[in-house]
Amino acid sequence: PAADKDWAFSAVMGVKNFTMEGAAPIKADTGTASIDGTLGAQGASLKGKLAAGGVTLSGKTIDSFTASLLVDPKDKSLKVDDIDGHAAGGRLQGSVTGSFDGDGRYEASVVLSDANLWQLLLPPNASADERAKVGDRYVTATLSIQQTFGAAGERTGRGELAVTDGVLYNVPLAMGLLQVATLRLP
Repeated sequence: PAADKDWAFSAVMGVKNFTMEGAAPIKADTGTASIDGTLGAQGASLKGKLAAGGVTLSGKTIDSFTASLLVDPKDKSLKVDDIDGHAAGGRLQGSVTGSFDGDGRYEASVVLSDANLWQLLLPPNASADERAKVGDRYVTATLSIQQTFGAAGERTGRGELAVTDGVLYNVPLAMGLLQVATLRLP
């Protein structure tokens, strides 16, 4: 194409047995990305769909996951919207927006509805006795978090937690769910 015109492309990518190490390790059994985009003087513009199965994030499993992806070079942003997935027997929904102007920042909002409490708190290979101690209770949780980077960077968040039909004595519920969100207390 001519120098003054954008270059358009389409791509479909797949992964199997994907692993990424770091502060929040991620593993995925399978994943696909279907992306349309342009590359021009302002940078890359992308729009597409993401899907994954058997995703493990910080040791917790998300059975299935889909989302839409939008990268806009004009406002230097990355948006992952329409997140829809299934985890711990419940439904996971939300969005994440990142901005890459200056030092950068992100905002994320996630809702987990009607998840099984024992699946959130215990490892997948938990014994029947361990499951019985926690019980078959249901959790609905929301988490909103934002972070700015740079010299004056900070991370803040808030959330709500509701347990239905729960008997919570002797269950480290708050600490277990904070670990799921990979937040750490001071």
